[in-house]
Amino acid sequence: MIHVRLVKEDNRNNFLVIAFATLWSMTRSRVIASKQEASDSLQ
Repeated sequence: MIHVRLVKEDNRNNFLVIAFATLWSMTRSRVIASKQEASDSLQ
């Protein structure tokens, strides 16, 4: 059986993972957009 304390820790870890993934995807999309703008200006 899963202990309540472990569940609480898992919820906190899940929140951190989701927040990190959101920040990562946002920064990645920004980098991709800036790269596309640079390639467009070169053409």
